[in-house]
Amino acid sequence: MFGFVSLLVEQCIFEEVRIYFLIVGHTHGCLDRYFSHLSSYIKGANFIGSPISLQKLFETGPSKDGIIPAINRQVRVFYDWKTFLTPNLNKNISNHQVPHVYRFKKIFGRCYMQYKLFSKYDLWLPKCPSGIVSVELLAQAPTVNTIQVMPLAPVGGFDSFAQYLGIPIDSMDSQSRILRRTSEIEAQLRDAYNHMINAESKAFAEDAKRLFQEEEHFGKVIDLRFQINNNELLKVETLNTNEEGYIFWLDNKGGKPTIDLNLLKAFTLDRRNGSHLLKAQAYSRVAATVIDELNNGHFGKAQDFAYELAKLTEAEIEFYESVDTDIKAISKHNQEVEAELGVPYNLFPLDHLSDALRTTLLTKKLSDFQDQEIAIGEKDSVIAVPVS
Repeated sequence: MFGFVSLLVEQCIFEEVRIYFLIVGHTHGCLDRYFSHLSSYIKGANFIGSPISLQKLFETGPSKDGIIPAINRQVRVFYDWKTFLTPNLNKNISNHQVPHVYRFKKIFGRCYMQYKLFSKYDLWLPKCPSGIVSVELLAQAPTVNTIQVMPLAPVGGFDSFAQYLGIPIDSMDSQSRILRRTSEIEAQLRDAYNHMINAESKAFAEDAKRLFQEEEHFGKVIDLRFQINNNELLKVETLNTNEEGYIFWLDNKGGKPTIDLNLLKAFTLDRRNGSHLLKAQAYSRVAATVIDELNNGHFGKAQDFAYELAKLTEAEIEFYESVDTDIKAISKHNQEVEAELGVPYNLFPLDHLSDALRTTLLTKKLSDFQDQEIAIGEKDSVIAVPVS
């Protein structure tokens, strides 16, 4: 994902991208309003017979405010970004699953990432080196591959934690330090501190393992709960560093990445791939169940979509019969991919912009570094490939 975001910035689609990992259940956005309407459509229907019926429901069920999307279509084609970006990714970056806030910006055509542990923190890390005013100097600038992590990160580091518990952390003179009596809570904290750090280290490592495993389990959360090996533990540093440098996700060798978007392939199902086969089998199980229900008389037939009674249209029946085995499901998916690849969509569209807007977008002032205009792209360098 970070590599893809970096590519969006380097291809001039966005000037800056920020990513916030919010508290679970609090990820509100501008789309929530419309999604609430979609939820009400679904709850108001007693029966939705197929994906075809669901799409039709969304097309014909305007909200009380009359909100209907301008485009409502099933997207059958998506691209294998993971395989495409992997050769160009910096694999040396570690601990990147720990911070909650990231931003991606560009200097001299290259996208760099900075992070903060939490949004309330003021300082973006790592600090960018001063005096980088040319491509040559940027190539010689230090790179940062390790994100430093505070211990007891959920409460902002040990100092904040100590203050919360009422433990004084201000510097004292020698006499005060000698005569000061240790409180009971300080004694308990001293005994528990190593256990707390160890538990937090395991939690970080578990997050990393869960992220890896979720991809092979269709997004289902894997309940590890510290079921990890000791050699997988992340080292929790004592504090964040202000070291100057850049974190580059694309091209870890220091040069400007050259990624040919024409090599980006559409994702097709392959029966030889275990993960793909599981997905196809899941489709076919649902289809076979629906056909059985239809043959047993539990589902009826209707001319149009029926959202109150369990009835299917001929189009829905034909859909389920076309994917009632894993072989059929894979074949149908790949046929639809090939058909939709003929639709001309731009992968990173800039063609809709006027010449003036395109020039403005492709020539930016590096206000964070030097007061000068730097050309970061040419009109002809933007590559477009067919995509849905």
